[in-house]
Amino acid sequence: NHQRPLTMAIHNFVIPSRRGFTGIEYLIDRWVLKSVTHLVTVSETCRRTFIFRKGTASCNALVIPNGIRKSNSPPSQTISANGNTILMLASYEDRKGHEFLFKCFARVLKSVPEARLICAGDDPLNKIPQLQHKARELNIDNAITLLPYQSNTRDLLQQCDIVAIPSQSMESFCLVAGESLSHGKPIVGTNIGAIPETAPSGHGSFLFAPDDIEGFGSALIALLLDKDLWLSTSSLASLQFERLLTPEETARKYLEHLI
Repeated sequence: NHQRPLTMAIHNFVIPSRRGFTGIEYLIDRWVLKSVTHLVTVSETCRRTFIFRKGTASCNALVIPNGIRKSNSPPSQTISANGNTILMLASYEDRKGHEFLFKCFARVLKSVPEARLICAGDDPLNKIPQLQHKARELNIDNAITLLPYQSNTRDLLQQCDIVAIPSQSMESFCLVAGESLSHGKPIVGTNIGAIPETAPSGHGSFLFAPDDIEGFGSALIALLLDKDLWLSTSSLASLQFERLLTPEETARKYLEHLI
């Protein structure tokens, strides 16, 4: 419909064309892009992947992060008195880094024996039994709860003290990071993909290389034991959310660039 502007938003990575389909996919890409007025993607990390396809390599895409609706419930201002709860929200896939987090959490329990880890997410590959076995091997199974997909993620975020994002690859935006910031929850994560864009280290989060068990675990311990550090990191998380990720800020950027 050429009678009105058309915006296309891409929320994930552009992947190379499939073997044997390069020609037809090039034509489809060019046909689609010729039909849109503006192309938007959610992170610089996504935008950089456009070079992987001939049909999108020369695209001039705008980067506008997703806006996230803030919870209406009042944010927790202090570490829960009896909680010391670390939360991981992610599908049970190897790339999400559950086993890496388990190794970090084993270090945490040596310094904070009352700490607890809750994981929740889709389990399309039936990974939960395997992860339960891994937890038993590390002797941390009594401190870990592995839940299937939960519809009450806001409740989980509200009740936890720290959000762990141990991703090992492929984070195009990291919605969980944005949701964590919206609740003022400190993040300990990896510097994978767009995580440093959504929740840069020092702005409500501590980010580490995806194999840095010592650094990741030490940051969890510090946040659990140092209330002042937790409070200052929580305040920075809220500021990062207000600066970048509110629906109003996203709408402003769309209006500024597209109208």
